[in-house]
Amino acid sequence: MIVILSEPSRKQAGMIVGYGVESLLPQSALADLVAGARRELEEGDYVRAFEKMVGDFTVLLKEVSQGLPRIVGLPEALVEEADESF
Repeated sequence: MIVILSEPSRKQAGMIVGYGVESLLPQSALADLVAGARRELEEGDYVRAFEKMVGDFTVLLKEVSQGLPRIVGLPEALVEEADESF
C-alpha cells in the first residue's frame, strides 16, 4: 500500500508505504519522488503533481522488483531468468 497526501494550503505533499515494504522502498526514495513534483506542487497543479509522483513511483517499483530475486537470495539462474522477463 502507498499513501499520497497533499496539503493544498501549504502546496506540499508526502508519500508513505505500508508496513513491511519500508526496507524495499525507503522514505528517502519517496521523498525524492515528491521533490521531483515540487514545481507542479508550487504551481498548485495537483493533478500533474500526482501523475508525476505515481509515474515515478512506477519506475522505482519496477527497479526494486527487478532486484528482488537477489535481495531474497534466489539462485543466480532464477535471477537471470527474472531479469530477462522485464
